[in-house]
Amino acid sequence: MSLYKITAGKIMKPRVFLLLLYVCLITVPYSVLSQNITNEEVRYTISDIHRLTTKGSYGHPKWSPNGKYIAFVNRDIHGMSIYNISTEEIKHFSNCQPYGDIDSWYFWLSDSETILYHEREYTRPVFKSHISSLNAKNGYQKKLFETENEHILHFQKSSDDTVTFFVEEKNKLYSLDKDGIQHKEDGFVLITDFQNSQINIVNESNEMSKTITDGNGRYISPKQSPSGEFVLYESMVGDYIFCYDIKQDKTVMIGQGSYTNWSPGSREIVYCKVADDGHRLISSDIYISSTDGEFSQALTNSKDIMEIEPDVSPDGTQIVFTDYTTKSIFLANMKND
Repeated sequence: MSLYKITAGKIMKPRVFLLLLYVCLITVPYSVLSQNITNEEVRYTISDIHRLTTKGSYGHPKWSPNGKYIAFVNRDIHGMSIYNISTEEIKHFSNCQPYGDIDSWYFWLSDSETILYHEREYTRPVFKSHISSLNAKNGYQKKLFETENEHILHFQKSSDDTVTFFVEEKNKLYSLDKDGIQHKEDGFVLITDFQNSQINIVNESNEMSKTITDGNGRYISPKQSPSGEFVLYESMVGDYIFCYDIKQDKTVMIGQGSYTNWSPGSREIVYCKVADDGHRLISSDIYISSTDGEFSQALTNSKDIMEIEPDVSPDGTQIVFTDYTTKSIFLANMKND
């Protein structure tokens, strides 16, 4: 963003200019000042949008690594559903206790059969949090880790097919594989510090090694890229999206948006631009952008569907998303022009 001292052909007085500069600096997150201007190049087209689910409330769709299945949360049964791309069949799995719920924290492992997820059960005055596995083929479920009246936070997938998470009351990091065996985390974990509005990189010794935000934007939802090169996160101040380059220690503001996700090649991100009336969403469309912010394109422009939670297939030829209004899952073809 460039700031000039010229308005309506006249040079602004220094006091007025400094006042405007001050207002910009205190109301806009820091990385906006280095935002790249996006072009209007069209690289992708979306076609054949069709609904996968009919009745029910669904969300958070995710592709399996081999591209043969799509998992999504099934709120009606407090569990998960798996869509088979080749047979077009949907299997439903539920094994929750009363008042149980499964949230969006789940990951496919590289075998494209196993899903590890975070589940919470409420039976007043006790609540339980646990990490479980689900076999997408036979429906076998297994609890791998359980705590009582303790909060599991920062649930993330690692490159070695383990998941890491943080137990708040113990102030301890854990790393588990699909058999529930604990491993030493040899990389890093992204921790959201809600109190100080920061996102931190924490090493395996639970020591903070780097803070990647400035603390002014109420930053949330950090996601490491599949390649491990970048960290994507959002700001609740202005709904901005940022991309942090780990090697170069550089942050780029992508633009306004939410419901962020990585493309398979880690060079682009998909997200949604939403509008609301102060109480609920009134419109939402999917966009795609490069990690440097120099390219951005709208993928959808729908009046009847409010697209959220997009996820691109591993081969980049399809995209799945949730309709905010109907809570249905939709699938579409995605062509790189």
